[in-house]
Amino acid sequence: MKVLKFGGTSVGSPASIRIVKEIIESQTEPCVVVVSAFSGITDLIIAMATKAMERDPSFKELLIEFRSRHFDVINEIIEEEDREFTLKEVDSL
Repeated sequence: MKVLKFGGTSVGSPASIRIVKEIIESQTEPCVVVVSAFSGITDLIIAMATKAMERDPSFKELLIEFRSRHFDVINEIIEEEDREFTLKEVDSL
């Protein structure tokens, strides 16, 4: 079985995500796809968790940035008919 792994830079922008999508769709045999967090998101999560653990209320600003980055990508790459559902699902997570 083929394993395709895409790092953070590979999914760092909507344009990059579209390329990843094309690569996955071009596969003719079964494969497993492993995708990293968007570029910079892991560091953002660590910073957010550290601030929350320290009871620093500025973690909320990082949470807004985290949410915004994901919503921006959704708004750019998800077709309109699926966008509202996707935004609600991601927001609930």
